[in-house]
Amino acid sequence: GLNTGGLIPDPISGYYLAAAILVAINHRKQTGIGQRIDASMMESVAVQLGEAVMEYSANGKIRKPAGNTHPDVGLQGIFETVDGQWLAVTVDTNERFCSLCQILELDTLLYDRRFECPKSRQDNKKDLREIFKDAFLKRFRSTQLTKLQSRGITAAICGDFLETYREPNEQFVARRFMQAINHREAGEHLLPTMPWILKNTKPSEHSPPPCFGEHSQEIFRQELDIDDAEYAELVRLGISGQEKLS
Repeated sequence: GLNTGGLIPDPISGYYLAAAILVAINHRKQTGIGQRIDASMMESVAVQLGEAVMEYSANGKIRKPAGNTHPDVGLQGIFETVDGQWLAVTVDTNERFCSLCQILELDTLLYDRRFECPKSRQDNKKDLREIFKDAFLKRFRSTQLTKLQSRGITAAICGDFLETYREPNEQFVARRFMQAINHREAGEHLLPTMPWILKNTKPSEHSPPPCFGEHSQEIFRQELDIDDAEYAELVRLGISGQEKLS
């Protein structure tokens, strides 16, 4: 089968389960009685996408994949700029639409009946996207981002993970979300850790991921009671060890 691009059921279900655990802990604190939690992934997603469920119940309409568009916003998408960057943009009001048209030298659109209000822009969003796709590619550079944001237009550069790791946001570093981890084979790199800070918990130092077979002997000893001589024989036979076999 095919999955959605974001695999949203997993994190959504986790959020609701975490909330349920907090509610149960609070109930135990108040009453001294614990709770049994029965969590459903399907029900969690159904609650989160309630408007789509209602749309089907009331109108019989089943939403289909819509890419980067929005069901209620005529102009929303990812557009390539002159300098090869990709820009995420949402324009949800007449005022912001006018501002964007002025910035991209598309003033003639302000007199086009197809785009005169949010509803008409939604009805003609394919034509609108093509016009702005061409305008961004020919007239807009990513370095001009603040020109959009200062006019109230929701816009952001689509960065990639490598850029985030090489030059992380100052807040990521200050909150110790991005930490320098030293790996004996890969060297030192900034890697993401936990996205929260606990007031009464001492900050932890994170260790690097293990190398190939690094803990094999330790695990064999603990779980199977294999001594050093027996493990050495397994390494000789190529069954275990830290050397990758071709």
